Amino acid sequence: QLKSVRQDLTVQGLRNDFVLEVYETHARILLEHGDLNEFNQCQSMIKSLTMGLSSGAQDQDSEIGCIDPNECHGDNEIEGENPLLKQSKDCADEFAAYRLLYALVQKDFGEMTKELLNAHAVTKSAGTRDVKEDKRRQRTTNCEHAVLVAKAVIHNDYHTFFRLYESALNLSAYLMDFLVQRVRQGAYERIVVSYRPTVSVEFFREALFFHDLKETRQFLEQSGAVFVNEGSGGGPPFWVDCKTSR
Repeated sequence: QLKSVRQDLTVQGLRNDFVLEVYETHARILLEHGDLNEFNQCQSMIKSLTMGLSSGAQDQDSEIGCIDPNECHGDNEIEGENPLLKQSKDCADEFAAYRLLYALVQKDFGEMTKELLNAHAVTKSAGTRDVKEDKRRQRTTNCEHAVLVAKAVIHNDYHTFFRLYESALNLSAYLMDFLVQRVRQGAYERIVVSYRPTVSVEFFREALFFHDLKETRQFLEQSGAVFVNEGSGGGPPFWVDCKTSR
């Protein structure tokens, strides 16, 4: 398992491209499995390796791997002996986006502000690529996408959020999964206040990016929606009474 490899690398005090690759790879796997705690440890260590910032992840890995802290080479390293590692531009862009989205998921607005600034810096750095390469690629960077997601969540722009969710780059969608319920709830509250007298369940399905009407109705019921029953056919309700809904 890669966590055991991480612990071994920490015990040995290694800081090289292989170590960086291990943490990057494990971070991606953890994202796919929705393990945000372990993912955060990996991304913290990546930040330490590439930006020289303190890493709680290294401390946690070393605590598991060493009985005596003095035996861990990482604790005896003198500042200046640990050269910063350099990620490829694509990886730097990818993980800067993940850090911003993670801060957004955690509602850590202080960290989010820092990562927004960092994302802009990474995007600006990526903009210095060869002009021919830019014309050939013509694509949104991970950081640009993450910044747009942050703006959409902050401004309760659910239309833009779900458009970005559908076009998420790399593994960003796995982090956005943790934002979907928050965005849907905020969107529901805005819709029932803004629309009169009724709104169709189909409208909610399309607006809130649900797969089917059954899933949409379950969400609406849990959110306190009041349905309008039409006729005596006994079929599922198709309209929501916005005035009486919470």
